[in-house]
Parts: sequence; C-alpha cells; structure tokens
Amino acid sequence: MNRTQSAVRIACMVFLLSGAGVAQEIAQPFASVDAAFKKGRLRWTAASGPFQAARTQLGENFEPALWRYLADDVDKQDRIANFLTYPGYLHGNLPMPDLARRINLKSLSLLKGKTDLSSRVAFVTASINAAVESAELELTPEAQQHKSDAERMLAADKFLRTAVPAMEDYDNCVYDAIGDSKDASPASACLGKKAASDTKVTMIEVGEIPAENIVSKPKPQWPKGAKAGVGAGTLKVQVVIDGLGKVESVEALGGSSPLEHGALEHGALEDAALAAARKARFERTMYQGDAVKVRGWLTFAY
Repeated sequence: MNRTQSAVRIACMVFLLSGAGVAQEIAQPFASVDAAFKKGRLRWTAASGPFQAARTQLGENFEPALWRYLADDVDKQDRIANFLTYPGYLHGNLPMPDLARRINLKSLSLLKGKTDLSSRVAFVTASINAAVESAELELTPEAQQHKSDAERMLAADKFLRTAVPAMEDYDNCVYDAIGDSKDASPASACLGKKAASDTKVTMIEVGEIPAENIVSKPKPQWPKGAKAGVGAGTLKVQVVIDGLGKVESVEALGGSSPLEHGALEHGALEDAALAAARKARFERTMYQGDAVKVRGWLTFAY
C-alpha cells in the first residue's frame, strides 16, 4: 500500500468514526447530559449547558425526545424539571414552566402508592415543586392539592422534612401562601420577595399550544385549486402571543405534505396557515404574578 492509499484509508476511517459519533449524538441527544452527571450528581451547571444545547438543536422535536429520554426515571425527571425553569440553567433559552410541571406530575403518578422511603421522599419533593409551579401558573386548585399531599406526608413522618427542596425566598413565599384565603394569587402576593437580581420573566415557551389555551383558531382559507384535502398533510406555525392573548408574530415551521404539492402550491398553503394563525386568540397566560408572552406553535391540517 503506497502513501496515497494509506492517507485515503485513514481519511475514510476518520470520516466513518466522526459519522458514527454524529449518529450517536442524534440517536441519544442527551448523552452529554448523562456524561456530566456521571462525574458527580451535583454537577448541575455542567449538565445544564449540554441540555440546553440539545434543546436548541432539537427544535420542535425537543419535547418528544425529552419524554423518551426521561422515560420512567424519577431521578432524571427531578433534575431536568429544574433545567426548564431556573435562570442559571437556561443558558439563554426561555423557561418552560408548564413542561416542568408536567414532568413532576409524571413523577407523582409513578410514585403514588409506593411505601419505601426513597419513593416517599421523592413524592414529597415532586409534590412541593408541582405546587409551586402550579401556583406560579395560576392553577390554584391544583397547587392546593399538591401542597395538601405534601403536608399530609410531612405531618405523618418528620424524617421526610429532608425531602423539602431548597428554594429561593420567592418560591418559599409562594408555597407558604398556597391555600391562604387572603391570597387569591400566591404568585402575585409574593412579588416583593423576588431578589433584586432576578431577571423578570416576560416570555415563556410551551411547545405546541395546549387546546385549553385556545379561545379561537380560524380554519385557513386554503387556495383554490390546491391539491389539499382532509388528512393530506399538516403545517406548523410558530406564534408569539402577547399578554392579552393576541398574536404578536407568526413564522412558518414547515410540516408534512404529499410529494405532489409543488413549491408554489406549498408556499400558498403556508400563506393561508399564517393568515389563520394571525387571527387566532388565546387565554392570557400568567406566570409568577404577571401576564407573560408565550411562544409556541399551532398545527393546521389540510
């Protein structure tokens, strides 16, 4: 084998190895998060960077990939829920408080009825976190139920006090105010407890807009002559919703469509979906005592 052949062979091997690494990263987008935690369970900051990088890279596929990654691992769920809300772990991404809340709900469903000590500790932790997250999203009855569950277990076993998560003054205040008849909104009542250094959250991210948040979603006026019919395909439109529930901006995210749709026709379909999205109206979203903007997407089927 001459030098040229050897160089080509080495180059091919490097290419194949790098390709395998990329493929593994795509198949396991949170592998670097696990690697960081393997070096120490308390390496939260080191693990949050790769997590947020994977979130950005996955885009609209982030949430489905995250649920596959979390599976039924309560320990992972506890760590990752924090990465979705605490400013120090967001690395420039928007907070996703409702997703964090739903992760804690999944943990609670997995832990319910278990009597071993570690499961009871995890249940109390998840209940307290879910109570605070629900209160910050103005889901008061849900917050009260989670707090009631936690307090009942704490009263029955004082050792479970070790399960109370470390929280900032604002979160502690919100938790204490849940169920207080004087505070219809614990999050609003505790705004004075926010640290001066806290960055005010003005926008959150939700992924696909939940149906219960949609007041009206007009059907697109699909262009005449388009080869579109029920079930032919879908288009996703990203929307930014202001604090009053009105659409502030829209952006086409693409979607699935049959091969027979040409470029011009697909552009016309996108225009119709964008026009419909602009007319949509939504419930106001409250977070930490304020009405906030929401970024998410709508799906239109044609």
